[in-house]
Amino acid sequence: MICTPPPSPAADCSPPPETEAACVDKGGEGFCSWFCNDDGDCDVDVDDDYHYVCASFEDNPDMYCFTSCEGDAGCPGGMECRSTGGGVDNRKICFPS
Repeated sequence: MICTPPPSPAADCSPPPETEAACVDKGGEGFCSWFCNDDGDCDVDVDDDYHYVCASFEDNPDMYCFTSCEGDAGCPGGMECRSTGGGVDNRKICFPS
């Protein structure tokens, strides 16, 4: 889901229950997610068949949950597989195209 970058991400996003909404900023547009500390925080009751991973995004030190496209996993429609970038612990994630 697309959102307005901070300061008001919670107004645009509907994260899974018991998670804190986050709007991941990318070039003035945002992508709804939720904050995490590790992959286990992303293993929540989401009504889809995708696997989620916890990663930082580009040069932002905060950690967010993203749909994973690691291995043979594909991305939902309207999204493309890309690297989280910005460091040595890059993950392959789905991000709006």
